[in-house]
Amino acid sequence: MKKIALTSVLAVFAATGANAANVIDGNPLYRPTLKHFASITTLTTGENSYANPRLAYGYDLTEDFMYGFTDHFALGVETTVSYDTDNANGSDLDHAHQLSLENVYVNGSYRFMDVCAFKADVLASVGREFVMNDGLHTMATVWGLGVKAGLDLGDFTIAGTIGVHDIDMNVRLAEKGWLAWGIDAEMWTLSAEVEAQYVINEDFNVVAGAKYMFDVSHDGYFEDLQQMNNPLVGKAGVNYNFDETKYVGAYATYDVNAEHQSKAWGVSVRFGIDF
Repeated sequence: MKKIALTSVLAVFAATGANAANVIDGNPLYRPTLKHFASITTLTTGENSYANPRLAYGYDLTEDFMYGFTDHFALGVETTVSYDTDNANGSDLDHAHQLSLENVYVNGSYRFMDVCAFKADVLASVGREFVMNDGLHTMATVWGLGVKAGLDLGDFTIAGTIGVHDIDMNVRLAEKGWLAWGIDAEMWTLSAEVEAQYVINEDFNVVAGAKYMFDVSHDGYFEDLQQMNNPLVGKAGVNYNFDETKYVGAYATYDVNAEHQSKAWGVSVRFGIDF
């Protein structure tokens, strides 16, 4: 009886995995396949938090452009441009009404396991974070490595991601006569994230998730900054599918650990296309 039951379960998983298409609809396990491009564009605004440190009184526009070199390997470039509607960073760094490049990342993913409904990817990234102060300057170089795994059951998908990040910061942010203010520090962080999607019908699906990041390097500089607490960010959203290649979505996030902030929320709209 146990053997028959196990065989039945595997048969269900196999059938589900075979029917689950690689559709760009906000699915957390999506990535472009062989000779496919993908573009995910997100406009975000909200209140300042460590999870979204640039979003005080401003807007972020992020473009994540990817290409599938094979059915298993995809490479992408992700960049963010921000517009600061107020002087959110203080009098020494007047960013009011300023359009600036915030970061550029190169991201790679390799699907090393694709068995029935179970999928697993190894993730790697390298990028630069920038700051505007009398010109564009590199604020940090960031390296990342992680693993994402989950189940795509057709109408329901759940995935978890574990990552490690090396953030090397070395920048002079402000200088007034004899007074100089800058950062020279290295920070190691670990992150854990869970995401889920439920497909209501062919037009709509809902998503939810949570991400926790914590500093494991205990650099004295970061310990002195209250805003560098360990963020726990929850998110929820809804997506509308035009078809299997295009969708739009609306999302909300909240950093529940940002006790020092009066608010730590974000809202965003997103457009995705596979071609």
